[in-house]
Amino acid sequence: QQSQDQAPVVRPQGYDHRRPISGARRAKLSHFIG
Repeated sequence: QQSQDQAPVVRPQGYDHRRPISGARRAKLSHFIG
Protein backbone atom coordinates (compact mmCIF):
# COMPACT_ATOMS: atom_id res chain seq x y z
CA GLN A 1 0.00 0.00 0.00
CA GLN A 2 2.91 2.35 0.72
CA SER A 3 4.09 1.77 -2.85
CA GLN A 4 0.91 3.36 -4.20
CA ASP A 5 1.23 6.28 -1.78
CA GLN A 6 4.74 7.03 -3.02
CA ALA A 7 3.89 6.42 -6.66
CA PRO A 8 3.22 9.67 -8.58
CA VAL A 9 -0.53 9.65 -9.13
CA VAL A 10 -2.01 12.41 -11.28
CA ARG A 11 -5.78 12.76 -10.87
CA PRO A 12 -8.22 15.30 -12.32
CA GLN A 13 -9.11 18.36 -10.25
CA GLY A 14 -11.75 17.74 -7.61
CA TYR A 15 -11.45 13.97 -8.00
CA ASP A 16 -10.52 13.00 -4.46
CA HIS A 17 -9.38 16.25 -2.88
CA ARG A 18 -12.34 16.23 -0.49
CA ARG A 19 -11.12 13.09 1.25
CA PRO A 20 -8.47 13.34 3.99
CA ILE A 21 -5.20 13.36 2.05
CA SER A 22 -1.83 12.49 3.56
CA GLY A 23 0.57 15.35 4.29
CA ALA A 24 2.93 14.29 1.49
CA ARG A 25 0.14 13.82 -1.01
CA ARG A 26 -1.53 17.05 0.12
CA ALA A 27 1.67 18.98 -0.54
CA LYS A 28 1.79 17.69 -4.12
CA LEU A 29 -1.89 18.42 -4.73
CA SER A 30 -1.49 21.80 -3.01
CA HIS A 31 0.67 23.15 -5.83
CA PHE A 32 -1.38 21.20 -8.39
CA ILE A 33 -4.78 22.46 -7.26
CA GLY A 34 -3.36 25.83 -6.26
